[in-house]
Amino acid sequence: MDGRTPTAHDVRPSQKRAAALLTVLGIVITIAIVIAVSQQPTTAPDYLEQARTAQKRGDTAAAIVALKAHVQASPDSTEARLQLASLLRDTRPDEALTILQRVPPTDPQWTTALQQVAVLHLLAGRQDHAAAVLKAIVETEPQNFGAQLSLAEIYFNQKNFDAALPHALEAARLNPNRAETFLLISDIYDELHNHIAMIAPLQAALAVNSDLYAAHLNLAYVHHRLGQLTEADEHARWCLQKNPREVPALRILASIARNDGRFEEADEWLAKAM
Repeated sequence: MDGRTPTAHDVRPSQKRAAALLTVLGIVITIAIVIAVSQQPTTAPDYLEQARTAQKRGDTAAAIVALKAHVQASPDSTEARLQLASLLRDTRPDEALTILQRVPPTDPQWTTALQQVAVLHLLAGRQDHAAAVLKAIVETEPQNFGAQLSLAEIYFNQKNFDAALPHALEAARLNPNRAETFLLISDIYDELHNHIAMIAPLQAALAVNSDLYAAHLNLAYVHHRLGQLTEADEHARWCLQKNPREVPALRILASIARNDGRFEEADEWLAKAM
């Protein structure tokens, strides 16, 4: 322990979001959807029934064979194409991409196909390609929550924070009951050095989930950074009740104590943070 007063940088949480920034896999989970095989009468109901039966018994290979046969017999069956691409995604992504790209823009489920295309690009690490596909979805369906949030996440990961912000704000407007979206907005404001703007989305996150640890920890961080020490103290102590070894919270309390002239107490907090 060097005895110096911790700065705002010192007490910044090392993981400012719930469990680190959402990874590409998190983005994939955000926009991936499970599509059921259509129950509508078709020209090849035997193939669809075979696919359904195979999936119920966990035989993915047999389901793929049946769906391919159905697509060959009924090329306009978008439902089967979507299901087939979903099954091929992890093992034969290039084949899945080809199947999805044959869904025409005039098809009612074109945007659903695009979402799966975006997933494939993300799984392959092609974030720029995924962003281009997601932008096409947003242009057609601006109310698409998954596409808006995924664009925000991609731009955030690319450190394009100005581009990420409007998509994150729109995602929060579309689904105000997802607390993690407000954490993302707060992180964007932090990266843009607009620290006072971080408070409102963090409070919104707590309105959704009052026990959201990351929101309390980030509120302790930002209130301390802004010199709002009473609020910082409150949220830091809340975090320590849940995790007595939370180093950023301990450093915040040490800084507050030293600021008030309580040097022995500050040293005690710092010792716990070591």
